[in-house]
Amino acid sequence: MDTNAVPEGYMKNAQGHLVPENLVEEVDLVRDDLVRNLVAKGKLLHGDIKKYRSDAMSEVKDFIILAASKYDVTLGGKKGNVSLVSYDGTRMVKVQVASLIRFDERIQAAEQLVNECNEEWTNHPGVPDELKVVAANAFAQNAQGQLSVTKILNLLRWKITHAKWLKAMDIIRDSMQVIGSAEYIRIYERDNPEGQWKAIPLDIAKL
Repeated sequence: MDTNAVPEGYMKNAQGHLVPENLVEEVDLVRDDLVRNLVAKGKLLHGDIKKYRSDAMSEVKDFIILAASKYDVTLGGKKGNVSLVSYDGTRMVKVQVASLIRFDERIQAAEQLVNECNEEWTNHPGVPDELKVVAANAFAQNAQGQLSVTKILNLLRWKITHAKWLKAMDIIRDSMQVIGSAEYIRIYERDNPEGQWKAIPLDIAKL
């Protein structure tokens, strides 16, 4: 017997209390129904996208093996990245392998040096405002207390000869640890072979 089952004619509130349905406000009933329906549909969509990704990755890898064995064609670049384009040049599938990176405790020393540089540049007209903003936000933590690898690595692209800055960049490089890898599949299309590629988002937040 399911001890968590809600008896007919009752609803369980957020505190875990059973409340007779006839005592629940109509707006709460409507909201509950809406949320449950949307979550159920979202879970089905999640399953479809997950299956699409798995099937697509498998099909691309099968094609790479086929091309190499049957047609003596080598596909795939660094780390296994590969781009496949349709015959008419208007559709493209990209499979990319990205390293999963984290930083060890030395990143705190790099943060201190970057902050010191930024303080020194506060009223320095020769330092681009963009760099000041990038440096100021590079080590901001998200709600889970995690650093953004992308923001920190973005610091490395700046060609700054300041000794303190160079030391901070060396520390960032030394503190990097590759803890694994992740595969991504991205799809694109364009109107003609000379047009700009347009990504087709598979992330619901980007639709």
